[in-house]
Amino acid sequence: MGIIQLPAYVDYWSKDFKVDCVINVMSLKKYQLIRRYLHFNDSEVENESNDRYYKIRLLFDKVISNCRKIEEESRMSIDEMMVPYKGKKSGELKQYIKTKPKKWGYKMFVRAGVSGIVYDAILYGGQYTFSGRDFSNYENTLGLGAKVVLSLCRTIRDPVLTVVYFDNYFSSVELMHHLRNELGILSIGTFQQNRTRGCILKDDKEMKKMPRGSVDMKVCEEKKIVLVK
Repeated sequence: MGIIQLPAYVDYWSKDFKVDCVINVMSLKKYQLIRRYLHFNDSEVENESNDRYYKIRLLFDKVISNCRKIEEESRMSIDEMMVPYKGKKSGELKQYIKTKPKKWGYKMFVRAGVSGIVYDAILYGGQYTFSGRDFSNYENTLGLGAKVVLSLCRTIRDPVLTVVYFDNYFSSVELMHHLRNELGILSIGTFQQNRTRGCILKDDKEMKKMPRGSVDMKVCEEKKIVLVK
């Protein structure tokens, strides 16, 4: 079903769209019974933790555990990813991100390779996103985006051989310096203008007067960071 996309799951058994590799495995009624009664956690046991995804946590952790066993590429990116959902039973967990192809759904933070293979992921759960994860006092001051990157980078098997890419939602001078110093990871990211920590680059008017392909750059020898415009 994940390969052959149809508007509704019942279409796989319909006369117009029936898919042999599906209908030959089980009947529609049997599939609906499985959907109705399939649980990944004991719903009768009271949830005493703050985990907002506790009903699927065991399954999710198993999937991610297997993702971490895959041989990793040396170049990876970290970004948000949406699990499409427009229903009304998700409460505050349902997010809207207008820049994503699937704008409504559950938000995840993902570390993936150039090939598109996912190696690690974190489910966004509001203030409980990082429950069970430890950060130093300094790391706690870096903000949500930095904590996402640090959490996902700590599971990289060969950090010294890795380059990580991320956008301006995550980027900061402090994060890039910390990744290099503490984990040995090189990083490349886009920056918001207010996060350059006072580094002055040519403005847009000046850049337009320069020949095509020109760049302006500043180098911080202390933190080993290059800022390019």
